Amino acid sequence: MLIICSKCKTQGVVDNSKLHDNGRTVNCNKCNYTFVVMTEYIDISEITYEVGRHLKSISNYSKDNLYDEVNRVIVDKCNALERTKHNCLEIFYKRAEAYYGLGIYDLALRDLEKGIILQPRFAKLYNLAGELYFKIGDHGKAIENLNVSASLDLYNIDPMINRARVYIKLGKYELAKQDIDRILRLDPQSQAALLLRFTVNLFICNRESTCSDASVMVVNLLDMVNKLESNTDV
Repeated sequence: MLIICSKCKTQGVVDNSKLHDNGRTVNCNKCNYTFVVMTEYIDISEITYEVGRHLKSISNYSKDNLYDEVNRVIVDKCNALERTKHNCLEIFYKRAEAYYGLGIYDLALRDLEKGIILQPRFAKLYNLAGELYFKIGDHGKAIENLNVSASLDLYNIDPMINRARVYIKLGKYELAKQDIDRILRLDPQSQAALLLRFTVNLFICNRESTCSDASVMVVNLLDMVNKLESNTDV
């Protein structure tokens, strides 16, 4: 199984059979950074390919069809795997992701809570929980979970991106800028961070009434969003 160190981005290979179902702590041979990885029984890329190939034969095929169907297949595969793997971190995490994608938030939270009990140092669980709480409007719990995720994996920009989004929603622009600055120090080419920085500057500009032409900034922002979306199409 291929793994990537979030600190130095070095790639390595781990024998999946040597990983525990509740995850395992590994050390990067290059920078000695410690992080948690989980087993990989379910190949999502293979599921996406097979589902996409099937759906393209349907006349009303759309990307939403693909996304929802992939998530349903993941839930089914996780349920089947759970019959033999009763406490498996991958099941809880990937099924929570799928439930989140399907908008079934209560079941997603249930799996995340099970995963955290099983492996409390797996940063991705808290990041996904933060995203979910933000989605349902519980900003306090979103920040709480994203703080934990960021503290467990100091070099993973995902929780910082999500936390910056929450801060922007709450109007806490200076805190959002702190996260954005950290992200850009780690990844100067991060499109998400560059977009968030632009968004924060726009809101600050609007708040302080210093924009000579805010409408031009809005048009530029929407153009950046469209470009980002076109680069992340399935």
